Amino acid sequence: MQNSLNRLTGSLKGILIGFILFFVSIGVLYWNEGRVDLSGVAKDAIKISATEQNPEAEGKLVSLSGTIETDGIIGDIYLQEGDYVAVRRNVEMYAWDEKSESVENNDTYVDNQNPDQKRIEDRVYSYEKVWTSNPSDSSKFKFGADHQNPQKAIQDETIKAPSAKVGLYTLNLDKAQLPAFQELPLTEETALLDEGDLMMDDDEEMMYFDNFEDIAPTLESNKYIFKGFGTLEAPEVGDVRISYSVVPSNQQVTAFGQQSGTELSTFVGPKNSNFYRIFSGTHEESLSKMTTEHSQSTWGLRILGFFLMWVSLGMLLGPISTVLDFVPLVGDLSKSVIGIATFIVAAVVSTVVVFVSMILHNIIALIIVALLVVGAVVMVLRQKAQSKPATKS
Repeated sequence: MQNSLNRLTGSLKGILIGFILFFVSIGVLYWNEGRVDLSGVAKDAIKISATEQNPEAEGKLVSLSGTIETDGIIGDIYLQEGDYVAVRRNVEMYAWDEKSESVENNDTYVDNQNPDQKRIEDRVYSYEKVWTSNPSDSSKFKFGADHQNPQKAIQDETIKAPSAKVGLYTLNLDKAQLPAFQELPLTEETALLDEGDLMMDDDEEMMYFDNFEDIAPTLESNKYIFKGFGTLEAPEVGDVRISYSVVPSNQQVTAFGQQSGTELSTFVGPKNSNFYRIFSGTHEESLSKMTTEHSQSTWGLRILGFFLMWVSLGMLLGPISTVLDFVPLVGDLSKSVIGIATFIVAAVVSTVVVFVSMILHNIIALIIVALLVVGAVVMVLRQKAQSKPATKS
């Protein structure tokens, strides 16, 4: 009985969350339709040669193609220096992860002998060790005492070359959006391993350390450098594995930005959108990539908006299913019916919101719709006036 009351109270609280989510979903859909398609902006860029200055393009959006070159070489704490535009250190830690799920009856099996699975009233908490770039704060775990995560000992970091050029033009790597990073295979030649801390005892066996900092990193594969008390195959909580991805130098690129002398800077486009990007490949390939990116992000946000709306409607109607749960079989049936009904309603409403948002964000479409509405009203009024019988004098 207590569990049923708790579920009813939770579903009533869900009404408020559902109400907020509903308007959030509308906001996401509306904002998404008003985003600037930078591929359309890029199509208006002036194509210039990277090997000669173009005074007529000064202060305008330009695109130039050529080989990107950097001043000097860069590396990282575990990576030998090389010809890179940028280097990204990706660090994953072996850590505890908490998952919780609600249970609706006492028949749900929970292994009480399993220290990594606990139940409190109508929720079950499960714990497992995973490799993750963002370890959870174990102090917020429901049962954190037995599942503690240390702080991530080594952080992710991106290192960029001091400067780069394409032909005559200097690129600001701190402001420009760089090409996609490529995974870097690791070898004994490219990995930088500090063997100074790898101490051996008199019998030439590896010694154990109390401090993580004293442990030497090891190259465990062509992808990972491992550092920790365990091994890559059998890690311990707190151990880390490090991989690298890079933007190589001396590759063919296309850069978009505002020409400022012999430099490219950020171009401010429609709706104060900032545009300063470097792509691997040709001008045409870059335009194609931007078109694909915008299309994928647009549909992704539309699906997100629809999903938020569907969830919100389900939460708003949640108390109905909770009350009907007191009647055998009816509760489960009502959840299915509500799920299908809210799916259809969310699909229709989100589609309407998308079309209305497209019109509101397009001034030409808005004017056309306004003229059509005015024209329709005028026609209706004229028909009504013509249908009235003439009065006799």
